[in-house]
Amino acid sequence: SILVVDDIEVSVVADGEPFHVVTVGDIGIERDELHRMALLFGRQITVALKPWLLDHLLGQHSGAATYLDSHAMIFDSLAQVGAAASCGVLLVPHVLDPLPRDGLDPDETAILGTGIFSSGIYGVGPTNGGFIEFLIERLRMECLVDIPHMRVLDQRWLDFVPSLFPYRVERDRGVNVAYWNLHERPLT
Repeated sequence: SILVVDDIEVSVVADGEPFHVVTVGDIGIERDELHRMALLFGRQITVALKPWLLDHLLGQHSGAATYLDSHAMIFDSLAQVGAAASCGVLLVPHVLDPLPRDGLDPDETAILGTGIFSSGIYGVGPTNGGFIEFLIERLRMECLVDIPHMRVLDQRWLDFVPSLFPYRVERDRGVNVAYWNLHERPLT
């Protein structure tokens, strides 16, 4: 499924597409709330709406729902990621090994500043312990990039998961390969 945020009039025709289109009306967000969030967050509204989409998907299926950023590239099955999300909340760390102290970017401060876990891929299962509600409540008003106040859209909220909700950490080195972890990910 994909969420089409700007299809207010539900005019997108997805016949023949290999995916299911979900509109903002489908995810249960009221129009006034959507407009307020769009005014606050601009194009980052897509990030703020993630928990509503995940909640909608959980309501449609008995299993887990996994979120992937639109710029993700998939080269192999994500079955283990989807299965792992059934534990409650599936987290994927930015790094799996200590960063080298080589003076290059990113360094530990950058990872600490943006959050330990990636919000570009995470999952939720039906037994997420209230994580969806937790995230919805915070992203309604605080889906911001405000580094001095330690806000980086939805990412820093994931740091609360290990102490508040049932979770599992995905440590597969083939998941979430990016510039910040190339020091530990052998590419072939």
